[in-house]
Formats: sequence, structure tokens, C-alpha cells
Amino acid sequence: PVDFHGTYPLPEAQLDRFLVRLELGYPNPDMEMAMLFDQAVSLPVDSVPVTMSTAELSQMQQDVRLVLVDESVAKYMLDIVARTRGHSMLKLGVSPRGSLMLFRAAQASAFVQGRRFVLPDDVQRVAPYVLSHRLVLTSKARYGAVAKHDVVYGILGEIPVPA
Repeated sequence: PVDFHGTYPLPEAQLDRFLVRLELGYPNPDMEMAMLFDQAVSLPVDSVPVTMSTAELSQMQQDVRLVLVDESVAKYMLDIVARTRGHSMLKLGVSPRGSLMLFRAAQASAFVQGRRFVLPDDVQRVAPYVLSHRLVLTSKARYGAVAKHDVVYGILGEIPVPA
């Protein structure tokens, strides 16, 4: 919770180290009630079954790296990232680390979908979560209540999608 005593936003260099940023919000009242009673006697985490070993997880991470990315799709990713640099609403665009994270997240998206190759849809699916927190808005954009994810969606709408 930023803006509370003792909490501060992370610097851009540290934010850039996170693969994605998700905003979950609050649970609905029924879910929150269930949460209260689920934790009344024991912690739910104590009853979570092990679904894979660390070796299996490591293998899955290696398998994600083997998902193929066509050069046209890689160029599409770089075009998206390049558009963030020098964008009129941005003081700071996506770094080369952000490009790599977009590439890796698109591979993971394809893998989860059961494919061994990345589609532009994978890039579009993950881009708002991978890129938004890496952007720094200009003062004018901040005061105009521009949302970073809206900038990303706008860029996605501007860049031609490879066939």
C-alpha cells in the first residue's frame, strides 16, 4: 500500500526486475467470508498438495525456452517496445530487459496453450502485464490520469500484426 507511513514506491530499476505486475483488487464478500472461515482453524496452505517436483518445474522452465518464436513475431515485439521509447506520454520506455521478459512471457503463454510456437496473440495477451509497470509517464500524462496499461493497449492497436 503506497502512500502509507513507511511504504514507498520501488525505483524504476527495481520494478524492471519483475516479470509481470498483476492487480488483484479485493475479494467479493462471499469469498472474503470463506477466507475467514478457511483460516479459522488451520492455514489453507498447509493442505495444498504438491503437484510437481522442483526437477519437474525446472524441466518445464527449460521446455518454455524451447518454444519457437518466428523472426516476424520477435520483430513485432521489438516494434511494440520501440514505440514505448520516445512516446509522447512516456518519460521512460521499456528497457532491453523488458524486451527479453516480453519474449519469455510470450513463450510461456504459448506453452500454457499447448503450442510449441508463439503467435502474435500470445504477445498481445501478455504485453500489458509485462510492459505497463516498466513505463514512466510524463507529468502531463500523470496529471491527465492516463493509465500505463492504456498506453500499452494503444501501442498494441498501432503496430501492424504479422500474418
